[in-house]
Amino acid sequence: MNVAFIFVPVALTRTMKNFALFSLAIVTSLAVTGCNKPAESVAVVNGEAITMDDFIQHLKVKPTVLVVDNNGNVGPANVAETLSFQAMQDLINQRIILQLAKDMKVEPTPKEIEDEVTYRKKRNPDYITSLLEKGLTLAAIKDSLKVDLSRENLLTHSITVTDQEVDKWIKEHPEAFIQPALVDSLWIFVKDERGKRDVERALQAGGSFETIASRYSEAPRAKEMGGKFPQNNPAMVPAKEIQDILKTVPAGKESGWVQLSDGWAKFFIQTRTPAKKMEIKDTDRIFIKRRMRAEKGAVASDLEKRLRDKLQNAKITVSMRELKKPWEAAVEALKAQTEEQSRVKSPTDESSSPDQGTTAPTGNR
Repeated sequence: MNVAFIFVPVALTRTMKNFALFSLAIVTSLAVTGCNKPAESVAVVNGEAITMDDFIQHLKVKPTVLVVDNNGNVGPANVAETLSFQAMQDLINQRIILQLAKDMKVEPTPKEIEDEVTYRKKRNPDYITSLLEKGLTLAAIKDSLKVDLSRENLLTHSITVTDQEVDKWIKEHPEAFIQPALVDSLWIFVKDERGKRDVERALQAGGSFETIASRYSEAPRAKEMGGKFPQNNPAMVPAKEIQDILKTVPAGKESGWVQLSDGWAKFFIQTRTPAKKMEIKDTDRIFIKRRMRAEKGAVASDLEKRLRDKLQNAKITVSMRELKKPWEAAVEALKAQTEEQSRVKSPTDESSSPDQGTTAPTGNR
């Protein structure tokens, strides 16, 4: 059970790929409900309109998406299923969670949703603003929080965690309240030796690292970001070569070139912020208590089975012609998988592991 899922809005725990799914879910819902509107354009290229119909049709069959890796680099990735099918999966899963919460009488109230918004803003003052800037509306954020809270309520219903248990957890995990050492840096990435030579000539001519990074770096969005390296926590950078540079090069100095799998990189360390102990706030205690309740609920609850059963027993009618057959195949695959799991699972099977989460069937790969 991925506990973090409970505390992050469903529509927002995705990469750039899923932002496309979210957009598709909105426009697809209009098509499914039969809203007939005059053709409108999403863009105009040299006087030629790209219509909303063009946009929707392309999203439905788009074979690749852009994703962001841990270094902040943007690159293409193939989709496992069509974007329209994945969007439908998300929406069906969310509806199943909401319906089960209603059945169990743990559906969050409008006040609880508003309280959740307030709580998130206390933990992160930019919470709403940052999501609005990504294109979500306040209504969409609240709808997403309703799903999150429904799942959390289902998982933690009748589960209690005392203040004493929270105190004990805090005492046993002091590292959770240490802000790690942070490094602000600039970087230049090039793909070949020629790029390295161009950069070195520009640096020797007296150009600033930031200006040269904006001009010569082949890293995604280098110019827009002014050459800024997107990760300031060295521990979060998967490449050890980069980690070593961020940890050892003094502030105000530039590194030598380091070879990566797809090119070469050079860094300039701007500032260093040493690790420090963080104040434990009331919102931290609330977060810890909720996480502990969720962990207890994951052990004690049969939520995943209940969600899976409700999904299998649901009467689901797929209106879009392109999605009917993939959905039918996916449902059959889910039934076969569940039957196989029931056949091999036993109380003494030590190889059994808790379900990691219920999702709508994924169809044939």
